Amino acid sequence: MSFQGAIVSCFIIALMVNMVRSEHPFEDLFAHWLPDPKDEPTEIFESYKQPDTLIPVIIIPSLVGNKLDAKLDGSSPPHFWCASNSDWYTIWVNEQQFYPGVFDCMAYNLQFIYDFGSPSFPPGVTIRWPGWGSAVESCAYLDDKKQIPLWHTIIQTLQNYSYVDGVNLRAAPYDWRAAPFGFEKYFVMLQTLVEETFLNNNKTPVALTSLSMGGPVTVAFLNRMDQKWKDTYIHSFTSFSGVFGGSSWAPMSVANTNTGFYAISGQTLNALIRTWGSLMWLFPFSSVFPNETVYVTPERTYTTSDSDLIELLIDSSTSDSDVDVTIYKEVMKWRQFSAPGVAMNCMYGTEINTAKVIQSTSWDQQPTYTNGTGDGTVLMPSLDVCKTWQRHQTQPIVQHGFPGINHAGLIQAPGAIRVLLQSLG
Repeated sequence: MSFQGAIVSCFIIALMVNMVRSEHPFEDLFAHWLPDPKDEPTEIFESYKQPDTLIPVIIIPSLVGNKLDAKLDGSSPPHFWCASNSDWYTIWVNEQQFYPGVFDCMAYNLQFIYDFGSPSFPPGVTIRWPGWGSAVESCAYLDDKKQIPLWHTIIQTLQNYSYVDGVNLRAAPYDWRAAPFGFEKYFVMLQTLVEETFLNNNKTPVALTSLSMGGPVTVAFLNRMDQKWKDTYIHSFTSFSGVFGGSSWAPMSVANTNTGFYAISGQTLNALIRTWGSLMWLFPFSSVFPNETVYVTPERTYTTSDSDLIELLIDSSTSDSDVDVTIYKEVMKWRQFSAPGVAMNCMYGTEINTAKVIQSTSWDQQPTYTNGTGDGTVLMPSLDVCKTWQRHQTQPIVQHGFPGINHAGLIQAPGAIRVLLQSLG
């Protein structure tokens, strides 16, 4: 397991469990979807010949894949022990925010409030995503103590080949909770970052690289840019574990309220993640999984059709299902992709059992799964969407499968890192 759908229903739960039971809570916690720190490769990529001109790189992070900061100014939290005023502090990821009792405070601050379909922060709460333009500051590690590595291995590898953070090694963090809400503003900022990086590196086209949900974010961005712009500014796009057709973990996370751990309220967690448009965006796409069963309860079977997924949201809701439906209908507008129009490396793990159908006796009981094949989080048809784009563009799209490498572990896999390096040569 790893990423998206399982993310909050699994990885935050695991965090809570391990904060209490483990000497190394973060290692155990994020083992479900983030790279395992113990698996960081020690290999030096001696076979890689550094080119005379370094191709600038911009990283587009994944869901939960870059830091978030919070500032409180007269907020109205749910408990008296929650702070209502503060200077900027790291809220994602900060181990203190996951202690029993404190999680409710964090959940309040990380939720969205919806007014006429647009998300906003709770009154008195401001969230920012630090490190714009800096790979090291935004997504090398997810925590200030540097216990949860994400892009660290790739960043360090590129730095070993003379890349400089903030110059030709950059990142474009974003509010991954809201995606695709806010894309319009984010894409303008990303376009500016690409053009700035291009000019600051002797007009050298820029290589984009992404993990997981960062893949569809990048393709959505490229789809809005005209071909002349892409030919001028984009060298290539390398996708690690792109979720181009959704994942069954996403509806499981949104529908189920059983955390599997006594110290955290399932309803609190569920209410939080239902305000994140990103999770509904990652529901299985009906265009990729047409009329396939995705969720089964004693009362009915839900397929991947939009109407069934909306019914799933309504039937499993513990609060205002009208808001859920509004969010889903909005994200549906961003669930169709066309060919990116740039050279692309499409990399993913293979041959791992991956949840395909979720079976639940009730919304508050632990579900079971019928497996298909994928990378442990995303099924092969979703990972394989990139191959359908080749017939719609002249630029090459090369697929790379890595048997036994799980979803987020791919960015620590030496073979996958070597593909990225070679694409920059």
